[in-house]
Amino acid sequence: MRTVFTFKNKRHMPKFFAWCAALILKLIRMTFRVKIIDPHHYRTTDTPFIGALWHNRLLFAPSLGGRSFCRRISVLISSSRDGEYIATIIKFFNIEPVRGSSSRGGLKALLDLLKELKKRRSTIITVDGPRGPRYVLHQGIAMLAYKSGLPVVPIMINSPNHWTLKSWDRMQIPKPFSKIYFILGDPIVWHPDDTMDGFTEKIRTALLAITKYDQMEPEKHV
Repeated sequence: MRTVFTFKNKRHMPKFFAWCAALILKLIRMTFRVKIIDPHHYRTTDTPFIGALWHNRLLFAPSLGGRSFCRRISVLISSSRDGEYIATIIKFFNIEPVRGSSSRGGLKALLDLLKELKKRRSTIITVDGPRGPRYVLHQGIAMLAYKSGLPVVPIMINSPNHWTLKSWDRMQIPKPFSKIYFILGDPIVWHPDDTMDGFTEKIRTALLAITKYDQMEPEKHV
């Protein structure tokens, strides 16, 4: 009986396929007209921060950051099989994956991210991942800000022309030759009178304020 190769029964993505995927992303990125909005120069300085990004805007994030920015970045990636594929791909952008999520390996992931921040490496978290609900934050990023004392920077990738997948996060895929807005917003700093719920809501509000070109209304906060 003939065996058909699929990724569904493979825990690890072969490096050749990961290299091809990274190359395709880089080639498509070359067609974009990118406008970078970074008033605090987080992209071009060594100042460490905690980046907050929606799950549905992550596809081209590694290719938009630039080489020197990516070398200073560690990204929280789910410990699932799909997360393993993503972790393999982002290594071709010189980004360091940290494995874990709010649902699996959360405490270890938090400790690992704190270690990365102490090395003056910035961290980026898809704050509504890995399973959603869409645009609803988990409190892990608030805890990380509290423990580290570092600011949370909302990150957004907006594209007026894109395809939207029918996935839980409504993943957006910018069309080739589109204009892309790559935004690193105003920092959100933990204050002594903040609470976990309150600080989490501050991050969500800041992200929604710079979220554009969405075909569906945001999920209600729960």
